Amino acid sequence: MTVGEVDFSESDLISISAEEIDLLMPESLVGGPKISIVATVQGKQSTIASYEVVPWINRLVPLRGIPGIPVSIDFSVPGGATVAVEMDGQAATTTVDPNGKLVTAVVPIAIASNGAKSVVLILNDGTPKRSNALSFEVLPLITAVGVTTSVAPVRTTITLTGERLNGTDVAVKVGGLLLSKGSNATPTQLIVQVDRSLAVTTPVSALVDGRESNVLPSQLNQIIPAVAFAGDNVTLAGVGLSGRNVTVTFGATTVPLGPQSLANQFSVRVPPALAAGPVSVKVTIDGRDTNSVPFTVSG
Repeated sequence: MTVGEVDFSESDLISISAEEIDLLMPESLVGGPKISIVATVQGKQSTIASYEVVPWINRLVPLRGIPGIPVSIDFSVPGGATVAVEMDGQAATTTVDPNGKLVTAVVPIAIASNGAKSVVLILNDGTPKRSNALSFEVLPLITAVGVTTSVAPVRTTITLTGERLNGTDVAVKVGGLLLSKGSNATPTQLIVQVDRSLAVTTPVSALVDGRESNVLPSQLNQIIPAVAFAGDNVTLAGVGLSGRNVTVTFGATTVPLGPQSLANQFSVRVPPALAAGPVSVKVTIDGRDTNSVPFTVSG
């Protein structure tokens, strides 16, 4: 039996008779919402039937990140119905935009391991119905970098603090230099040493079983456009800008954004009461400040 691209052996079926086959529809389906179904008996294939999966979800934005950030799902909620989202089998805090066309779910903080996690939307129009499953990849997180250097012997120790830093193949990336740790059993700390004096002024990240963490320090590279009126929307671009509590500061005015899911760029509204003239702009991610970038408020 083949459902979409998923093959079932006879032992996978709930029941089978000359007239009927009962099976549990898998969540890991692709190419829907209409899924082809073909039965093969003694090498001969049946005619192709189809089954429509309702509800069906096509994509997540973003596809990877850390627990505590929002993930958007394109889905039109029928009138009178409600939706919920499960991630890795856990209930996620879920909201629907006012137009009912976008569902947002916050990745549960309780997820304690890295890797692919299933995301399922549950539509309740009187009867709960589960969607196909998409995959969100949870990444390791670093929140602080400490560097100490000893003279005799010459040695640099780099200490990373964060979440989900435990694994069997772990390393610290310092610019273009990869410092291997091997196995690391502590999820909140990663320590590597190198027998030389190393000035850690370049971006630092952790690699845990092939998955790279955020980069510290976070960097604000540019504001697009660099000149705009108060009340306009601008785009901030950089590295390591996603987090659970993000704010943008224009001069002395702080704009709270809350959780922010995209690491490379996001949009923010220039405070309407901001006076014309030059200001410095910085982003604060979970208490960590980026560098400042100049911006001009048009008069």
